[in-house]
Amino acid sequence: MGLRGIFSETYQLLTAPIAKVLDNWFESEPLKASLATDGLIGSTLGPHDGGTGYVLLHHVMGCLEGRKGAWAYVEGGMGAVSETLAKALRELGGEIFTESEVEKVTITNGKANGVQLKSGQAIQSKLVLSNATVRETLLNFVPAQTLDSSLLTQVKNIDYKSPVVKINVALSRIPNFAKTGDGTVQPHHRTSVHLNCETMEVLDAGHRDFVAGRVSTFPMIEMVIPSSLDKTLAPAGGHVALLFIQVPLKGKSPDMST
Repeated sequence: MGLRGIFSETYQLLTAPIAKVLDNWFESEPLKASLATDGLIGSTLGPHDGGTGYVLLHHVMGCLEGRKGAWAYVEGGMGAVSETLAKALRELGGEIFTESEVEKVTITNGKANGVQLKSGQAIQSKLVLSNATVRETLLNFVPAQTLDSSLLTQVKNIDYKSPVVKINVALSRIPNFAKTGDGTVQPHHRTSVHLNCETMEVLDAGHRDFVAGRVSTFPMIEMVIPSSLDKTLAPAGGHVALLFIQVPLKGKSPDMST
């Protein structure tokens, strides 16, 4: 193919609409629409918008235990990550303060050297790390007079708006999508479940509602059921489902009376 041909195909993948990318590889409309959701999830884009090919690539280019494009759940839920980090810190002699709200980062001679809590307690350190957003950290915790005005302007203009609503659902039993299950976990329960993604037109219609500021009657939904793999997440027989839904930031809910 040559370097020029490879560059051309790579450029098209990175910049083309996901609908065009998938049309080049598949014929089945349900398959294309299902794959397209990974090119749209987390974005304000529709299937015919440029750049969505890259979003799909971003979601499938990884590798887990030798399996390309594979994803995984943390056993015990995401809280298990925090617990593991906390355990490691304590084993190294670190201390963890809970319910200790920070008032400000203390700075001396232009260098952060600790934090002051709202209780009045001061904690000194050689380094201060913040897991709050950049805007929250610099505008609310760091004294404004210690920051460059141009930096403050950039921080104030950071856009944190999200087009995605995430809903966590507690279930009394495993969903029986096809009305043929016996109440046990089936292979399809351990995959991503795509709703309102039967055709590219359904995806596009939902996105048009999004752009117009309307909550679509058929919004794009991607659902996973992590308890189908991790039994520690729910009591016996119960399950949890996580739904990712593309919705406008502000809008009128659809009339569901019909």
